[in-house]
Amino acid sequence: MLAWIKKILGLQSAVEKRRDNPVLKAAIAKSADVYERTTLPSLLDSAAIDALSRWVYLETNGVCNAPEPLEACRLKMAETMLRYALYQVLMIPAAPAEDDSGLRDLPGITGELSGHLRKLAMRNVDLVADTH
Repeated sequence: MLAWIKKILGLQSAVEKRRDNPVLKAAIAKSADVYERTTLPSLLDSAAIDALSRWVYLETNGVCNAPEPLEACRLKMAETMLRYALYQVLMIPAAPAEDDSGLRDLPGITGELSGHLRKLAMRNVDLVADTH
């Protein structure tokens, strides 16, 4: 009966309102689009894909429903950038491939690590933790 009354009055539960958030819907759609253009679908099993999808939804939902969404978004972006900046050097390609970051010109950075990502991921505790 309560569902019928809510339908008549056009009321939505808090959960339903959150799901209708246009920012949340757009962010999830864009995430799915970007995901499909990566190699991740061929590298992850269905359990990992489900976990990743849930994580993206919960993170995005948390930002959208924060008391100050813009501030929450900025904080989340800053935290993410600081966390993954540690791994930027692992993505720099070795010569002669083009280095868009320009970091390969710095002393001690050759790009040779990018060819050993799988081995590094299996041995480095921080990398293993960040992939799960």
